[in-house]
Amino acid sequence: MEVAAIFLLFCLLLVHKTHAAELNTISDSRFLTDQDTLVSDTGIFELGFFTSSSYEKNIYLGIRYKKIHVTTLVWVANREQPLARASAHVLKITEPGILVLLSNMTMIWSSNMTTESMNATAKLYDTGNLVLMDQHEKVIWQSFDYPTEHWLPGMKIGNDYLRGKEWHLSSWESSQHPLVGEFIWGVEKHRYPDDKLKQGSEVKFRGGLWKNLRFKGVSSFTRNLTITYNVTVNEKEASFVYNYEKSSTLVRITLSSSSGNLKVGAGLKVSCVCLDDKRFVPRNKKAWEMGDWTDGCVRRTPLECKNGSETFIKYSNVKLPDTYNSWFNMSMNMQECKAQCLENCSCMAYANPEYTSLEGRGCLLWFGELVDLRVFPEGKGVFPTFSISGSQDQRYEKGKSRPFEKLPFNYVCVCIEEQKE
Repeated sequence: MEVAAIFLLFCLLLVHKTHAAELNTISDSRFLTDQDTLVSDTGIFELGFFTSSSYEKNIYLGIRYKKIHVTTLVWVANREQPLARASAHVLKITEPGILVLLSNMTMIWSSNMTTESMNATAKLYDTGNLVLMDQHEKVIWQSFDYPTEHWLPGMKIGNDYLRGKEWHLSSWESSQHPLVGEFIWGVEKHRYPDDKLKQGSEVKFRGGLWKNLRFKGVSSFTRNLTITYNVTVNEKEASFVYNYEKSSTLVRITLSSSSGNLKVGAGLKVSCVCLDDKRFVPRNKKAWEMGDWTDGCVRRTPLECKNGSETFIKYSNVKLPDTYNSWFNMSMNMQECKAQCLENCSCMAYANPEYTSLEGRGCLLWFGELVDLRVFPEGKGVFPTFSISGSQDQRYEKGKSRPFEKLPFNYVCVCIEEQKE
């Protein structure tokens, strides 16, 4: 019966389809066909069947900017299985509330939901988010949960712990082919959220720890661009969202298919120095002078934790190190955080990420080597104070024993970003 119904549907489409339509919703009785588009309320975005730029052999169900002449697909449903031009295509909602893409009676893609939702409808919002809702307007599926290479304002990057879902960007195979490419921008799932760019399994770049802040003039789109960042870190999710204050300007961040670069922060030059030349020196001086900073820096004077001669040295305006060897607690204050670090000779540094959602609490400890610190010029952003173990005043209370007496080794190299002349 179901096959017969689908066949009848396509027969009706071929006979009665005489013009294209702009829809505002899709339902079990109102579906999207080849020439139709689903348009957002104010006409910013549209969902339809498009080709990818100059490569017109394949057709994709995707979302694009409606008022921009050159097709820019910000989201693609069937990126792994393109549609043939000669086929008849339809997007519809089937029981029990699943969004389905059909081509010549064959299912190509679906929202793949297991929850039954009667009388479901699909709507495209001005944010670019395609949302499938039940009869009570509860969201049961949304395209923002499945980003492709474009990161739109309001779209999350991170992890949904309750649903076991990961929000990450994945590059196209090339600028003309939406197939999944080799670059992924996402969040590591160890103790504390730390976004990284990967090419296959190799980490190519680390974005740094998250916090709520605002940047001005750090985007490739415009020098006057103001973007706000919202961070959520709790037991349910770890997510990072950016928003742009002027809704009239179309903003997106794109993961390049050729280089893996995110198209932000243009016009910067990068060099590396040791964080503090009074306390650190290059490990390999010759390579350092040739511009090879991969060996990092070492301490001028090794720590001797067993005799209690160390202290914490505070640094500001830095991007915090890689959290691969870290520990995080959401409830500790800074005094408790410092005391926790004092208890372990392998603890090299501590900081409070200063999340609004944590109301000033939160303790992040680093153990072993500190990797990938970045110093920013004044005015570039607001960063938490970062305390690194030093060797001047006493580092722990008199008479307090330490659990370890090993001598930890540590190196610190920082990259400095400056505006090009």
